[in-house]
Amino acid sequence: MRMELRAPSMTSVNAAWRWYMSGISGLLPAAIKKFGWRPRDILIEQGADEDQADRRRTVERSWFGATRLVTDNAAPGLPTSLALAKEKIYRTHLSLPSEAAQILEKTVALRLDELSPIPPEDAAFAIGETVRSADNRINVEIAITKKKALTDLQAQYDGTDIAAIGAIPNHDGALRFIFREENSGERANLTPLISAAMLIAAVFLFSVSIDVHLSRRLQALEQYEAVVLSEIRDMRPALSLFDGIDVDNLVRMRGRSASDLIPAIQNALIDLPVGSRVENINVRDTGIQISGFMPIDQQDGASAPGKLLRIPSNRPGFDRFTVDIAFEVSP
Repeated sequence: MRMELRAPSMTSVNAAWRWYMSGISGLLPAAIKKFGWRPRDILIEQGADEDQADRRRTVERSWFGATRLVTDNAAPGLPTSLALAKEKIYRTHLSLPSEAAQILEKTVALRLDELSPIPPEDAAFAIGETVRSADNRINVEIAITKKKALTDLQAQYDGTDIAAIGAIPNHDGALRFIFREENSGERANLTPLISAAMLIAAVFLFSVSIDVHLSRRLQALEQYEAVVLSEIRDMRPALSLFDGIDVDNLVRMRGRSASDLIPAIQNALIDLPVGSRVENINVRDTGIQISGFMPIDQQDGASAPGKLLRIPSNRPGFDRFTVDIAFEVSP
């Protein structure tokens, strides 16, 4: 099977970067989210009439995508968004089936003659907020204005790098309605490249942070392993006395101090005749029993800590023995 592989487009990379930054921004404290303000573009709001001057403000953006409006004049050359005066637009709403969400512009254009107070051929429209209702329909906010109003406003700022012409800016400078959106070729090509570079840098930093985190965890695990191995080595002499002990013996030892059991077993083993072979060490309710084989020609130890019993065995040269060490009864 052959599959065609394509590199992602610059538009896709730009959208991925905005999604990535918006995700990070939602997790950051407000102080960090609003760090690194820099001018992004200029917003010019048209006056209500010829006697009222246009209002000019600057839209600033932080490193993590937060935006705000300021009154300081920005450096020339920034992209400019033009906002029509509210008096020059007509706002209305339209209820449509949810299936129309994919073709909103075509649907509104077909119904413009019944929505617009001016002839459709002279009208321009922009779609604003779209809200889905409980009855599986969508409510669309629409702004309508004269095409001449847009042309006159654009001509007024001829020679300016106009990014968009719309109406009703929000508190952060974004236009609620956009009638025209124009990007110069240089900016359209440069912005995705910058976004791609920043996305690659963000992925690189994310990978480095994961590597550092994993390295620290691995180092901590290695230190923990070294501590555990050291403790095991320290316990090995005591644990070797119980090699092969069964679960029942461990249950019987419950509640008894190993510091009491181990010396008793060690003393019993030391006092066994030379050449003895220990076969079992069992913990009983009343004490400890050690059993095995000892040479026939060897005498019992002089200071055996418990009761020693020898009986003949079928192993040539050896007798079978058992040593019972009773637990001390607390008064």
